[in-house]
Amino acid sequence: MTTDERRRGPKRAAVNKPFAYAVQDSDVGMHGASLFLASLDIAPVAPSHCQKLAKLADTEMSTVNQKDMDCIRTQTTLNNALLGLSGGGREKLRFLLILDIILYVIAMVKNLV
Repeated sequence: MTTDERRRGPKRAAVNKPFAYAVQDSDVGMHGASLFLASLDIAPVAPSHCQKLAKLADTEMSTVNQKDMDCIRTQTTLNNALLGLSGGGREKLRFLLILDIILYVIAMVKNLV
């Protein structure tokens, strides 16, 4: 018997966590989305669980964003060192930005494959 089978009350829906990620950056938020689901006669997520999901989504997204910025920062530093650039010039900055984006996309594609 698993922990979920021993718990009292209904089982938690598997979509609650992705749902929290989806509404986090929207203007609606978890509370508004929960009210929307209730208006469609769909059992809404409990308010206390909404709060837990929102905190979890915020923490995880902050961690992912920090790792992403660290990767971009490292790539920019590497590109500057390889090109011998110490800054200055709008054209150099634009070139480096485009190069960073290309290298970042290549790195993401390699991680997905």
